[in-house]
Formats: sequence, C-alpha cells, structure tokens
Amino acid sequence: MAKKWQEIAKAITKEYESILTVPPDAILKVFKYDMIDSGAGSYNTTLNAQVYCAGDVRYLAFYGTTNIVYLAGDPAFELEHLVSMYKQFVPISAEFIGYCGLVSIYKWNLEIMEVIDTLKTKQDFIDLVCPYIQLAATYNLWIQHYFQWNAGANRRQVSAKDAAEIARLASLPKNVKSLRA
Repeated sequence: MAKKWQEIAKAITKEYESILTVPPDAILKVFKYDMIDSGAGSYNTTLNAQVYCAGDVRYLAFYGTTNIVYLAGDPAFELEHLVSMYKQFVPISAEFIGYCGLVSIYKWNLEIMEVIDTLKTKQDFIDLVCPYIQLAATYNLWIQHYFQWNAGANRRQVSAKDAAEIARLASLPKNVKSLRA
C-alpha cells in the first residue's frame, strides 16, 4: 500500500530533526571531503558541482518551494495551482541535487510527487511541503558551514589599480633582448 502524505511529512520532519546539530553524511562527503559518487563535476573536480548544488538547495529552501507555499495564502491560488507549480519548479532542482550526492532531498521529492495529487486542501499541501522546506533549509545551513570558501583564493578580482599596472607592464619596450638568447 502506498504511503499517505502524512506519513511522508512525518518522516521528513524526523530526518530534519536528526540533522539540526549533526550534519548529514552526504554533506560531509560532498562538501567537506569532495566525494561525489556520480562523478558530477568537470575534469574530475567537484567545485562547479558543489556551487550549482548549493545554489539549487538554496533555491528549494528559500525561493522555489517556499514561494509556492506563500501563494497558498492567496485566495487567487487554488490547490491545483500550487500542485502544478510544485511539479514545474521543484523536481529538476531536486534531481540535480541528488545527482550531486544529496540524495535525501531528491528521494523526498520523489515521495512527495507520489502523493501530491492525493492532497485535498491547501493546508494539506502546506503541511506536506513545509517539512521539505525545513529539511532543505537545514541542508543549506550545513553547506554554508562546510563549503570550502577559500577555493576561489587563486581567482581574485583584478582592481582598476591592478589593471593599470598590468597595462603598464604589458607595454614595456619591445626592443629589450630576450634573456633566453
């Protein structure tokens, strides 16, 4: 027998509560130790996958999913509208997040997708999706903690002063003989 949406919401809440003070292993693998089982990333690196994954987690936690729940309070939006928006705006981010190693967020989205058409009221929608938002928000907090923020240290922005010095150095006399000669 298929799970009921209440069971899914309760299970998501249980996972959310379990990671409030202890990071999920997936966060440690992906963001602390640079281990992505799917191989996501360019040229055997993880930084680009981590950046995009972090962005999609942030999107689910604070924009995409959350804004749909906010619209539940607007009388112009019916349950069918909320469900349709969820189906359009959440799964692709959740799938990519799973591909990058945070499979729990992807798995819970799949479970939500299995029951979302059985919801009867906008409050049911809110009660199902809000635990998912809390989970994504907590993942986001752990990402911010473990993200290797120094990864861009060798890619500093060039200031106007630096650019002027580079231009000056690039225009040194060309009649200087090479030291290699």
